[in-house]
Amino acid sequence: MALTCHSSQRGIAQFFRDHFDYAISIGTVHNVLAGAVPAARAHNDAVDLQPVDVVALDEIFQAGQPVLVGADATSTYCFLLSPEEHRDADTWGLPLLDAKDRGLDPSAAVADFATGLRAGVAAAFPGLSCRGDVFHVVMDLLRVQRGLDNRGSRAIEPCAMLQRKQDRHAWRTGERDRSLGRRISLARADEQAAMTRADEVRTRIGWLRDDIRAVAGPDAATRRRLYDFVVAELRPRLEGAGAVGPKVSGLLARHREELLAFSDPLDRDLAELGAQFGADPSLLRELLQQQAGQPNDPEYWRQEAELQRRSRGRVQAWRAAVQELSGRTVRASSVIENLNSRLRSYFFLRRHLGRDYLSLLQFYLNHRRFPRSTRPERAGKSPCELLSGQEHPHWLEMLGYQRFRRN
Repeated sequence: MALTCHSSQRGIAQFFRDHFDYAISIGTVHNVLAGAVPAARAHNDAVDLQPVDVVALDEIFQAGQPVLVGADATSTYCFLLSPEEHRDADTWGLPLLDAKDRGLDPSAAVADFATGLRAGVAAAFPGLSCRGDVFHVVMDLLRVQRGLDNRGSRAIEPCAMLQRKQDRHAWRTGERDRSLGRRISLARADEQAAMTRADEVRTRIGWLRDDIRAVAGPDAATRRRLYDFVVAELRPRLEGAGAVGPKVSGLLARHREELLAFSDPLDRDLAELGAQFGADPSLLRELLQQQAGQPNDPEYWRQEAELQRRSRGRVQAWRAAVQELSGRTVRASSVIENLNSRLRSYFFLRRHLGRDYLSLLQFYLNHRRFPRSTRPERAGKSPCELLSGQEHPHWLEMLGYQRFRRN
């Protein structure tokens, strides 16, 4: 109940008392949970982390205490869940070195721009590419966008109010008030400027999110040129857009290479696929872009016909490989954000988090099988099974308990 139902220890004791008329103390509940920790920790430490390719890293806070979180971007396996007093380079480096001793040797990492986190990654894995997580950047940009939309909406009312005054004045006197007319002109100009600014920022955020940062986008050199153009366009429009506007503008200007770090490996992978299939990499990129479209769009099938013609009917042989490449290209730490949202539903029950509880929670999240998933390969499997490729018993049986089975 503590893990599956997210229940507190008091809630478990009350459940037994109310539903089964069975008195169980909170101390007994605590002892049962504590008794499962050694087996859970042993299983956590025994997992080989060598199959991990790209790691996603983040920090989550509970009552002001940082908890360091790390997961495999492909299998969602959580290899790091550690409560710490600090979040500097040494604090991050030590658990990453422990994971390195267990076989962790990723090809890349994805994280936000926390200095301690990135310094810890650099210390534990010198030379490792730490890609910039676009999730937080886009969230900040959307906050700015909402603020500009609200500012534009607020600019409508003063103009409308002045226009109503002008209409009443004209109805009473038969002529328009010139002073009100000047004020209406200025209000309309302010309204138009606010609405135009919001629309322009929205358009450029769309370019950055849906075109430049998309997997099915242009080559790395073109992405960089377009990125510089969009950032230059956004900079004057984000000035004065609250405290977040200049902050996110500066972040975009400083971290171009981190935010586009996925594009160079993607170009190399497309070139390798081109050599394997004897195809032009630009044609494979067009196939990647076509797969990102909607089959109910006529343009999708026009592109399909064109690709079939230019490839001389070989597109079907390439499609699975290009789709697999798209699936394993990691641009954002969506996995870690999803994991953090799941952790929140457990953390809110406790004021203080201990290592024992987090070890048990880490074991449960890694060995509980997904009942469903938008990715078919994950449904019915646990993160540990996805990582290792091997099945394991039910998580309760792994902790030494016997499951109840109906005859």
